[in-house]
Amino acid sequence: LQCQACCPFCNEPCQLSSGSHEEHYCGSLHRVPAVNGRRNPFTKEMSIDQCTIGVRDDLTFHHNWMEYRFREFSEAGPEFENWRILGDDATESKYWQWFTCQFEKALLRRYRYRQNFGLLYWNNYSQREVLMNLKEQFDVISP
Repeated sequence: LQCQACCPFCNEPCQLSSGSHEEHYCGSLHRVPAVNGRRNPFTKEMSIDQCTIGVRDDLTFHHNWMEYRFREFSEAGPEFENWRILGDDATESKYWQWFTCQFEKALLRRYRYRQNFGLLYWNNYSQREVLMNLKEQFDVISP
């Protein structure tokens, strides 16, 4: 059985087995928070800062109307304390970026977001690039 915990930012499941572990981890496919209904509470824009990018670039996030730095996320509350989130390019998910761009209009309607123009940078990913990124992340070898 897989661990039942999910990343407090993006809702990606912990990838560790259900055996006892003190720290949760999901290294391969952190989602874009907008896919799960997260938004900036002040601007109402869809939240597009993946947790791994937030840690890497030391961005900020809001939780319970307070602002925190991603690198200090464990201070935001008990649901954040036991997570290990790496801030490196290897864990950046082009798939979820591509998905968010492909379904942007549906997400805007579903969650009543305001548009986030940061998505313009992601619109350049081709389906081929996304598939190659998935293969790299999961160590899939093409025949």
